[in-house]
Amino acid sequence: MGKFKEFLITEEVGLADIGPNIERLFNSQEFGNQIQGAFVSSQWNNSYTNTPWKGNDNINNSKEPVDLTIASVQRTGRIISFLDKKTPIYIKLSDGTECNFTYQELKKIEGVPAIGKTMTVIFQRHPDDVTRQFSKIEKAIVTD
Repeated sequence: MGKFKEFLITEEVGLADIGPNIERLFNSQEFGNQIQGAFVSSQWNNSYTNTPWKGNDNINNSKEPVDLTIASVQRTGRIISFLDKKTPIYIKLSDGTECNFTYQELKKIEGVPAIGKTMTVIFQRHPDDVTRQFSKIEKAIVTD
């Protein structure tokens, strides 16, 4: 018997019983510890909708409906430093925000960056995170 066929026969988790196992995994504490709060209640962020496959969650009070959200932070300031002759392209705002862009990312900025213009940058970052780690830039907008 081939290895793959043997694997299919002896494997305990397969597509046939994935439904009950996914429910058990999703509601387990171990899974909650692994994702570390990336799932929040949809009642918390006001995006609750009744899903037809799940039924009305208001009837079942033991489970809260859950959404996957990515926290974002918005920073706005005047461009005080703009170094576009080296890689990565560096922009510093008056509020202390520092951004590094590749050439392709610089072309995606809405507007033309220049010293003295106002720039709004939206990062994927939790608002309470004050570490010096880098954040992904979702969007950058330059206004006059």
